[in-house]
Amino acid sequence: MSSEDAPGRPHAGVRFAAAATVAGLVAALSLPGNRVGLNLLLTAVAVACAVTLARPRALSLDAVVLAAAALLFAAVPVVRDASWVVAIDACFGAGLALLAVTGASSWAAMATESLRALLRLPGGVRYAVAPLYGHLASRRWERAGPIARGGLIGAGLLIVFGTLFVTADRAFAQMARDAVSMDVDLALVPARVVVAVVALAATGALASSGPRVDAGVRTPALVRLLGRDGEPASAPARALGRAEWVVPLVLLDLLFAAFVAVQVAVLFGGERHVLDTAGLTYAQYARSGFFQLCAVGAGALAVVAGAVRWSRRRTRADRVLVRVLLGALLVLTLVVLVSALRRLTLYEVTYGYTRLRISVHATILWLGGVIVLVMAAGIRLRGRWLPRAVIAFTAAALMTFTAMSPDAVIARANVERFEDTGRIDVAYLSTLSADATAALSALPADVRACVLADAARRLDDGDSWVSYNVARARARATLETASPDERACPRPPLARPPYSAGRR
Repeated sequence: MSSEDAPGRPHAGVRFAAAATVAGLVAALSLPGNRVGLNLLLTAVAVACAVTLARPRALSLDAVVLAAAALLFAAVPVVRDASWVVAIDACFGAGLALLAVTGASSWAAMATESLRALLRLPGGVRYAVAPLYGHLASRRWERAGPIARGGLIGAGLLIVFGTLFVTADRAFAQMARDAVSMDVDLALVPARVVVAVVALAATGALASSGPRVDAGVRTPALVRLLGRDGEPASAPARALGRAEWVVPLVLLDLLFAAFVAVQVAVLFGGERHVLDTAGLTYAQYARSGFFQLCAVGAGALAVVAGAVRWSRRRTRADRVLVRVLLGALLVLTLVVLVSALRRLTLYEVTYGYTRLRISVHATILWLGGVIVLVMAAGIRLRGRWLPRAVIAFTAAALMTFTAMSPDAVIARANVERFEDTGRIDVAYLSTLSADATAALSALPADVRACVLADAARRLDDGDSWVSYNVARARARATLETASPDERACPRPPLARPPYSAGRR
């Protein structure tokens, strides 16, 4: 045991290794061959238990909160079927789990610990199983003989009494035959082995990223090169003088102000002159540029971070000046994001909702929230609390986005648009997940038959208990009442309506 190990826990490493092995088995037996659902949550809980056993010290309140939030995101596959939402939540939950283990509190520490965890993956399996292997190897080999003899005696007894029970009761005999003849999909064996190894590697890497018991495995050399502390230095090697940071910020503020002036003219008045000058229709103007404007918002945050990091602020005048210039830049950036949101909203009204559009919509709102947090930190030019605040805000925003059920929102918006205009993209809506089935069932019977036919085929084979999902269960109940019939679908006239050309 290392000096980090708490006294009185001589077998902590063995318990961790056993729990890690169980986590690998849970992942291997539940994930391959099944849809993602309850199985991902069971795997996450098993990994969390193993990592908890690997900690020699008591858990802090921050670690408990972050771990609980990570498990909450791992539970999303139980209630949502949209794979793109599940993937985003699972990745963010893994990041929260890493924060819970490492306790990183700055951007540099978070980035460094993430890289360390990735570098630990190749040795994660060895770290996870080393204590158990060492424990078994230290036992006397004389014990193997009695265990083997006991196993042989037990097998003989099972055969004798099992035969008697089988011949005595037909129901028991049928159950025994079903158990013996249980189908085993040999094609999934390689996948189960790979999943088990990956789960063990992830468990070992996660456990070895924080305070841990000594498994007798050396830290990878690349991890040691990163040093022990991911915190940034207190000051940069060379700070920029006043002229070096004031001039660029002033020019950037002027550029943003000019762009904002044009946006105000287009969105709130005088748009005909600007549109005539640009040579675009209003619909073309609405759908152009919102991705670039999102990039502008993210770039502005990078500029603010660089200015705070590299600008020299020796006097009170320097501190006031940086607040004014960066504050103006952030306020103008918020207006730019409002413009991007307005363009996107016009586009959605014209062509309807899609996954990409609703994701960009949510990203713009998230960027706006992060900018407000950065502005709050800029009041005193102190932002030690900012990384954790951004993580908490992101977690709340992502969970809200998930709770909204994006696929259902898309379906409802397109159903309402169909009721107003008679136009609908059957091909696109048929690709939505089971989350959208209830909303799509409100369509007229002939259109509903086309839209829900693919969903009926996807959900026809059912789920095992380990892949249970609330959305899929509800969708099957809805489909039983909707009874979509693909043969009754007038696909030629509905497959390519005018709306389908606007899926960009």
